[in-house]
Amino acid sequence: MNTRERFLKIMNFQQADKLPIIEVESYEGDTLKRWYREGLPENRSVVDFLGMDRIEYVPINFNIIPGFETKLIHDDAEYRTEVNSMGITVRYRKDRGMIYSYLDHPVKNRDDWNRIKERLNPEDPNRYPQNWETDLINYYNNADHPIGLTLHPFFFRMVFFMMGMQRFMTSFYDHPDLIHDMFEYCADFCLATIQKLFDAVHIDFVAIAEDLAYKHSSHISPSMYREFWFPHQRKVLDFLKSKGVSVIGLWSSGDIRPILPLAIECGYNATWPLEDVTEINAVELFREYGKSLGLIGNIGIQTLIRGKEYIKRDIETKVLPLLETGGYIPTVDDMTPPEVPFENYAYYIELLKKIGMVHN
Repeated sequence: MNTRERFLKIMNFQQADKLPIIEVESYEGDTLKRWYREGLPENRSVVDFLGMDRIEYVPINFNIIPGFETKLIHDDAEYRTEVNSMGITVRYRKDRGMIYSYLDHPVKNRDDWNRIKERLNPEDPNRYPQNWETDLINYYNNADHPIGLTLHPFFFRMVFFMMGMQRFMTSFYDHPDLIHDMFEYCADFCLATIQKLFDAVHIDFVAIAEDLAYKHSSHISPSMYREFWFPHQRKVLDFLKSKGVSVIGLWSSGDIRPILPLAIECGYNATWPLEDVTEINAVELFREYGKSLGLIGNIGIQTLIRGKEYIKRDIETKVLPLLETGGYIPTVDDMTPPEVPFENYAYYIELLKKIGMVHN
């Protein structure tokens, strides 16, 4: 049994010969810099060096094309402020490239949105890899590891990027027709963009990246989700099911529990990364939703920072109870930050390998 088969077996609540050791998130650049100093060879990837399993995403570009011209606004010892390719004015901390704040956004009214639509042309050849041809298609179809697709930015992420959080949230009340138009266009754009992919490649899983929640709850109410997401999102999920995608995951940070029942009703059958800081627990989710919801993630960043005793406890309380049931693959619940020592991460991976093999 290869990694692709193991992934699909487990995510469909079936037995596999061992646990796949994968990450759906990645590692911050500063994390790798630290790990190179702590024993990771600079010419080796984390996956290769630690003997992990591969997971791969087909690189389809759903961003605006052409992008906005980048423009430097301010630069000092601590911060850099610029207009990025999405037309967003962003401030970066120089000592931590992943930390940023959004200062301005390109869409303030319907006219602005209509101009953005011109940059969301599904027929643009730059949306697919330059070497999109028979050899690459055959590679994806015959790969021995899971091949997935991420729809990003999707509804929430796309409109948040375009409008900013405050204008986006108030527009549900002040300009609901505009939000419906933006969601409808995003859905049709995604469907038109991926048609060529699904005509050629069998995709094992699709992750729809939304980030619908924060630490304590979802950004939107269940009624808002039903009113604004259902009419437009459902046709995307129905298309994916018609193409034989067996794992359709809602990829969202934060506490998405308030909208999970509706997400399942709409057509999702999986979710990740199950951020531990929100007190989401994979075992409790399985008890509540059973085989209607596959799970990935839930190994907390703070767990990896604190050390081996905490890592062992997380695996004993979250992973071991779900080995028999299937439907759960443990991974880190966010991009691994530089506060995580390489020794701790390597211990976590080795422990997963041991319990995955002992189980069988």
